[in-house]
Amino acid sequence: MGPPATEAELAQVERELGPLPPSVRAFYAAVNGVQLRWIDRESPEYTDADEDPMGSTYVWRVTADASGGDGLVDIGPVATLLETEDLYSDGDEVRAFDTIDDIGMVAFAPGPAVTTRLRIGSDHNVCWDDIPFDFAGYLELLIATYGHEARRKRVCFGREPASPVSLASLLGPAPLPASALSDGPTRIQFEDERYSRVTLRGTALSVHRRGRDLSSLLRVRTDLGEDIYLARRRARPLEDRNDPYERVRQNPAAFLSALSHSAPSVARGMFAGIWGERGYSRVCDEGFFVLLQPEVWRVYSLLWALDVNDVVFELVEIARAWLDESGSRTSHEQRDAIVGLAETLTAVLARAMPARLSAATVGRLVALLRAADAYVASLPRIPSPPILFEHAEYWRSVVAGVAVPLAPPRTHSFATSVGLEGIPLLD
Repeated sequence: MGPPATEAELAQVERELGPLPPSVRAFYAAVNGVQLRWIDRESPEYTDADEDPMGSTYVWRVTADASGGDGLVDIGPVATLLETEDLYSDGDEVRAFDTIDDIGMVAFAPGPAVTTRLRIGSDHNVCWDDIPFDFAGYLELLIATYGHEARRKRVCFGREPASPVSLASLLGPAPLPASALSDGPTRIQFEDERYSRVTLRGTALSVHRRGRDLSSLLRVRTDLGEDIYLARRRARPLEDRNDPYERVRQNPAAFLSALSHSAPSVARGMFAGIWGERGYSRVCDEGFFVLLQPEVWRVYSLLWALDVNDVVFELVEIARAWLDESGSRTSHEQRDAIVGLAETLTAVLARAMPARLSAATVGRLVALLRAADAYVASLPRIPSPPILFEHAEYWRSVVAGVAVPLAPPRTHSFATSVGLEGIPLLD
């Protein structure tokens, strides 16, 4: 916390901007700038650098070193009110008050004079929204939320009430403790950035040391058949060890068979239970023209170890049944399920080397292509599911023997999962 602004400092600002509102002037007269950064020791973003001693002097823009923090307040001295930028705000001059994170800030509403009205920027301050309370209310919010970034933004955007919350409620779910492996392998879930931050599952096998933390790294066998090292703080124990995914994992072949022998409406619900919440991000390997939602890897992780011909046969039969049942009047739920199933089939074909398909399986795929073409042709041009058309084109390349194999993105870092080839084996 900076020392109180002097009367001379306040007077200099007021000579250029006019009288400051009483609450704004009282704030700077009490503390000329505030900087706070805190992070939960069990946060996935916590690193050895966070063990450094606390800072005690003002540094310009603490946000530059604040990536991954839980709480952040970055209020400059009163003299910073004299500095203005348009920051993609249609030419409006922005007088920054508090920087929340690397992509947004809180600023005084545009105008020649400083008022108690505030706005919040998002998307690197391209977009601005009015904050539904005044300057004093924002200071109360900082205290009520301990400067928590995400909670503060939700309140400022009107998505949550501005009531005080406990500090414990602002922390994320606890990661897997190192002691959990004392009795042997443990099932976990984690976000894998190689697959566009999809939540995947695996089995933690052992604990290793990296840096100062004696239990900072886990050796994990993922359900995608990979052995990786994973930061322990990124591993979360399963909330329900008997949820649909874990049950299917015990016998994925039986799950596929149940899908193909169930009514389409029932099968779509079963499939959605594994797919999980539908995301928006899409990933593809370089040179691969079909886009895949990251959730597809969760489904694929249950199927990769099965015989590729058996999997393709069942997926084709399920897809044909869903297409036949949908017709021209297709609901959004039906379309989402069809596209998700199509993406799963593409992932299986692309990673399993299409050359391994039998002639009978290829014949089934040809029949599916006819059904997919008829389905796409029956839909109105807008809106239409062009993604299904893209997948059908890939299936055609499989039939023709010219399909491009697909591998997951080859980006590894200690911030996420790390392929065993990426670091030397640890003791």
